[in-house]
Amino acid sequence: MAPFLYNLPMFRVLSLFILIFCGAGWSSVSIKKIYILGDSLTEGYGIASDQAYPQKLDKQIQAKFPNKYKVIGAGVSGSTTASGLKRLQWLMRAKPFLVIIALGANDGLRGFDVKATQENLEKMIVYLKKNSVKVVLAGMKVPPNYGQEYRVQF
Repeated sequence: MAPFLYNLPMFRVLSLFILIFCGAGWSSVSIKKIYILGDSLTEGYGIASDQAYPQKLDKQIQAKFPNKYKVIGAGVSGSTTASGLKRLQWLMRAKPFLVIIALGANDGLRGFDVKATQENLEKMIVYLKKNSVKVVLAGMKVPPNYGQEYRVQF
């Protein structure tokens, strides 16, 4: 079991936001799919699959809104905003209702140009909205050892 996941501020904020967002009055006969487009954190690398945050979030949403939504982790270890952008067309085949973009950590850890990362994220958001998909962007931070200037830009 990975109790540290319950203490992650991002997990708490995402959980709260998604629970509120999903209860906003949208109705449908079919189960709406919520995809989390991410990296190894989303994939659950190094932990049991049921301990990954997409599965935990799905359990919370199922408890509150049974059979209305399904959270699906679309995490690939090492994924960057550039690779995530390339995966969007594939993801759209699944007809998502909502996509949580949880990318950027690997961009930061590799020291990628912040402007390029921002542009990739903006392209993803525009593409999803153009296709009538709701979007949540998860924030990422880089460690202090990357320097104050890069951290502020990121």
